[in-house]
Amino acid sequence: MNIGKPPSAKRLKEDYKMKITKRQLKRIIKEEKRKLSEYGGNPITPADRALGSYFDVDLMGRLRNNVQDLWDDAVDSAIEFDGLEVDEAEDAVAAGFEKLFKQTLDKARWGR
Repeated sequence: MNIGKPPSAKRLKEDYKMKITKRQLKRIIKEEKRKLSEYGGNPITPADRALGSYFDVDLMGRLRNNVQDLWDDAVDSAIEFDGLEVDEAEDAVAAGFEKLFKQTLDKARWGR
């Protein structure tokens, strides 16, 4: 009985390489994404990526503080000048914020 030399580790590694097609890889990725979403592992949205990677943390903090100050002042003014109830004042100010942010985003995107 001639057994011969045992295969080298490199040879074993080459023998057991898995080859898959692009189609198979896409299917595997799709299945894994589905599994993640089923178990609550939601993928990162573009907005989350922007907040986490592109935005300056200090500027975001200052923006949040300024927005909160603007909100509080506008709600107080709506109550004082127009006699609105708090929920009415907040609804009016929220509508104003939406319009302001849309205008600001449009200006940032399409020119100064």
